Amino acid sequence: MAVSRYTLSCKSGWVPSNHEKYERFKDTLMHGEDWGMGLKYFAMYWINLGYLGGVKRLYSPMFENGPSPMIEDGQLYHAERNLLDHLVLQLSALRWDSVRGLVILQNASPCSRCSREYKDKLGAIARNGVPVTIVFSSFYNIRRPSCVKDSHSHLSDILEEQSFSHLQELKNLKAANILLETTELKDWKRLREALQLPNTFNEEVYRLSARKREDDALKEDLRLLMR
Repeated sequence: MAVSRYTLSCKSGWVPSNHEKYERFKDTLMHGEDWGMGLKYFAMYWINLGYLGGVKRLYSPMFENGPSPMIEDGQLYHAERNLLDHLVLQLSALRWDSVRGLVILQNASPCSRCSREYKDKLGAIARNGVPVTIVFSSFYNIRRPSCVKDSHSHLSDILEEQSFSHLQELKNLKAANILLETTELKDWKRLREALQLPNTFNEEVYRLSARKREDDALKEDLRLLMR
């Protein structure tokens, strides 16, 4: 399996700063935002390793959906596929008895196809007792209960059968012992740490922010959807 084909940091003609990566990850696909062409989907992971009596986090680069040449079955390579290519190689180089957990952080929940790939590649890890968690900061083409309640206009772009398919595969991930979570305070701190940004995260500003309200809504939507 080849090393990751594409990362956010190597996009031709533009090399965003780590701060720009953080802001784009945090602020895309907020509640009620219309879905459209050209959206960027980001994903990264970290592996928790047993290290001198404690835990050391091994961070990956940040990946995004591939540009037009990276096509399979008529579709762009998704960020998840690029991440998996890198992760499989990384795991093969580690001692399994040192792996304490795996966390994947992405700015949208995996689509049905990527969920199946996660299950195929990571299900065995989860079954062997290593915690595997997928954390996301928005839902990918799923009809969120809060959006339905608020009658958001973008719902007309999400077909019922499409939403059902994406949601069913998320439930299959849960059935495979892969944990699903939505973003919260600790995840934004981890993202800043992964990107080597200054440790200046203001918890009080976060608690009063639109991002916190979105995170709370996401958590409740996930609870309702997984019933």
